[in-house]
Amino acid sequence: MSGGLEIARRALQTNAYVLDTIGNNIANVNTPGYSRQRVNLTPTDNRTISVNNKNNPFAAIGTGVSVHDVERMRNEFFDAQMRNVLGEYGSWLQQSVTYSTVESIFNEPSDFGISANLEAFWDSWSAVQLDPEDSGARASVISATEQVSDSIRTVRSSLSSLKRNINESVPFKVEEVNTLISRLSDINEQIVKAESSGSTTSLKDERTRLTNELVQLIDADYYEDTRGVATIAVNGVILLSESEASYLEAKLDTESGESKYAVYLKGTLREVEIAGGEIFGLMQSRDAVVDGFIDKLDQLAVELVNSVNEVHRRGFDLQGNPGTNLFEGTGADSIKLSDLFARNGSLIAASSTTSNVEGNGENALAISNLRDMGIFDSGTTSINSYFQNIISDIGVDTLASQNYLQTNKDIISQLDNQIAEVSGVSIDEEMADMVRFQHAYQASAKYLSVIQEILDVIVNMV
Repeated sequence: MSGGLEIARRALQTNAYVLDTIGNNIANVNTPGYSRQRVNLTPTDNRTISVNNKNNPFAAIGTGVSVHDVERMRNEFFDAQMRNVLGEYGSWLQQSVTYSTVESIFNEPSDFGISANLEAFWDSWSAVQLDPEDSGARASVISATEQVSDSIRTVRSSLSSLKRNINESVPFKVEEVNTLISRLSDINEQIVKAESSGSTTSLKDERTRLTNELVQLIDADYYEDTRGVATIAVNGVILLSESEASYLEAKLDTESGESKYAVYLKGTLREVEIAGGEIFGLMQSRDAVVDGFIDKLDQLAVELVNSVNEVHRRGFDLQGNPGTNLFEGTGADSIKLSDLFARNGSLIAASSTTSNVEGNGENALAISNLRDMGIFDSGTTSINSYFQNIISDIGVDTLASQNYLQTNKDIISQLDNQIAEVSGVSIDEEMADMVRFQHAYQASAKYLSVIQEILDVIVNMV
């Protein structure tokens, strides 16, 4: 009968453990990152007894049930897929924001943008060609030159500010990475200590959540050994292992001629190549997206300055003097009206000859015709068309980045659903299990009551 008491005790205790786990699952049904737990049961070792059987004098009799382990319900394949997608999502998240910001900086089409000011600039030369000695028309040329220069400089300045802001964001993201590495290192250490007791499920949930945050920031490779200890590396640089944690730092790099942050292994000269995540998205935005449009705007300004100045120098002003450079500057950041022309429209070289300069507007017409003249792409693209191509590129790139971002969002949503099917808590399932193990607990209690009654009978017989 002592064996029966032990069987009953184990059954009651084991079913109580299962009910406790079910209760914990229900309690955490809305806890972000919680993985459903399942108690796996196993029969205890059989006890050998002698039997009245000449062929098989011994038999095995069961001794009850025990908890084999408490399983954290996860699918490692889904988790790995999620880490990969989060890196892509982080990258496109930053680039999408950058493209949208660039689009708002150019703000085209607009009545006050570069495109409108370019049209007004060409139109002002057409007006001078019609009436070369009209001081009002000449004043309009000076005003239009100032406005188109100001609009180009303003956009260029805004792009430069955006680039600086993106660059300054890199150290903050690196610090976020270091904070996560530090917390993951603490969890790794706790998991090693708790592994023998088996109480690592909640720690592993927290590590999964923090790892997902980390890979969204930086393209990290994640490995987990059979003991559940994690190793995290970035392009071969180990940031986290069982025994230690390494950190990153953002250092200003001036090799390219400008100060830009690059990521290094902290305390060393080893640069860490970043290929994904928000930090990569920031660097890509800074070095490819914004720099690309700055280069295009600079090229626009250079060709505008050179082509207009070249034609203007061929003409003659109202005094019959040869024309001088209308524009100053070597790029979009420095383009401006030459100081010689401030409030002096008579210096505009509208005439193509020194005779009849008051009535000759052929040189003004030649400058106006630059509107449609092929300047870029081996003489196939005009200045206006080149700028419209820039605006078109911004629109296409912005839409593409948003599509990439949305695609990754959709994949993340699908993976969330797949992970939830494995790891999420279903109230209906838990309630069904609760009833099932409640009945098992009640039956075990009834069995214990029967054993006690039998023992009472035996005691009373003695």
